[in-house]
Amino acid sequence: MSDFYGRKDVSGIAAFSDAASLFNIAFESDEQLIYNDSLKSAIEISFDGEAVHGRLEPFGPSKTISWSGHLRKRVYVRKVPDADLNPLIVIVMATTR
Repeated sequence: MSDFYGRKDVSGIAAFSDAASLFNIAFESDEQLIYNDSLKSAIEISFDGEAVHGRLEPFGPSKTISWSGHLRKRVYVRKVPDADLNPLIVIVMATTR
């Protein structure tokens, strides 16, 4: 079970600078799992709000990315530039030891 769970539609988020792109974890998480619940478009993620640290594809093994031993309090998400306009749901889960 995760200590943090967040789910949102990122279809209207084109930049990490958009306030809606932020998942603010209320603690320093040691482990994060991010899942693209969309079937049509990729989603990009960042831990600093500037650089792309991962890309979640809409299918296959890269639909989910997880980190362990990776202290973070924030995750930023955005749609890729050519994303479909349908809902793009992303799920972020985080735990601490």
